[in-house]
Amino acid sequence: MTIGSSLHKAFRDCEIAGEALLDASGYTKGHAPDIHRDDRGGQCAYGRSSAAMDKVPGLRDTYRVAQRRLFLELSAVQVQGPDQKRRSAWLISDLITMGCPLTHAEFLIARSLCELRVMVQARETLRCPPVFEADAQLNLHFVYANPKGSRQMQPHHAAAMAPTRWTNIHAPSGRVLFPFGDLISGPLARDFGPGVTDIAVCIRRPRGWMTWVGLSHLFTHVLYWKDFIRNAGSSEPPPDHVQVLRDAINFLCEPEVEARLMRRSRGE
Repeated sequence: MTIGSSLHKAFRDCEIAGEALLDASGYTKGHAPDIHRDDRGGQCAYGRSSAAMDKVPGLRDTYRVAQRRLFLELSAVQVQGPDQKRRSAWLISDLITMGCPLTHAEFLIARSLCELRVMVQARETLRCPPVFEADAQLNLHFVYANPKGSRQMQPHHAAAMAPTRWTNIHAPSGRVLFPFGDLISGPLARDFGPGVTDIAVCIRRPRGWMTWVGLSHLFTHVLYWKDFIRNAGSSEPPPDHVQVLRDAINFLCEPEVEARLMRRSRGE
């Protein structure tokens, strides 16, 4: 990637949008030296500004637009692989998680919430937007000059969520009646960055005796791929979770579908 190229500009636009989103959300942009892996205390928690948080949905929309532009630029670049064949430099446009247990990452992949924060900031796991690093002038980037001294630029190894949009679909469970809904999944933006679009959906079991006794929402973790309502040729709309999945995939990259998904993420 050459400095000043359209690809470099797309990366820079993604950096600017990501930095604004992180600032509004109160997330640390780079490594926070005051957080320690073995700390069991509360200083690992992210701060939040209630005034700034109102701007987060709009800034997330802007970041997702920048991500899509960057993906299109990257996918148009042809590189030679180990088998000497030419292929796109990047192939992944979206990461869509459904019923994802990473909402409990502080004990599934780490020993504590503070250790999880350190893992993310140390780039041991991915964040959306990616973790920034400082250049010689102390400017923050996730794309930096090639260390060999050429005019080539490169992203760091944990910047996969720059061109890749992350949509997380989950079915909330109750705090008291926790077997109802999906107790395994939940929001991910708290731990993996404000660029993650969390969407809560409503999943019901098929019509039957469980529906009649009021258990239609009992443990819905295994039902994300089920389309119970529509039969072939039916004019009934698809279930909520199926429609959200279709909009998240947005295979034809239609702006109106992306806009509908963003409105859904805001509960509109």
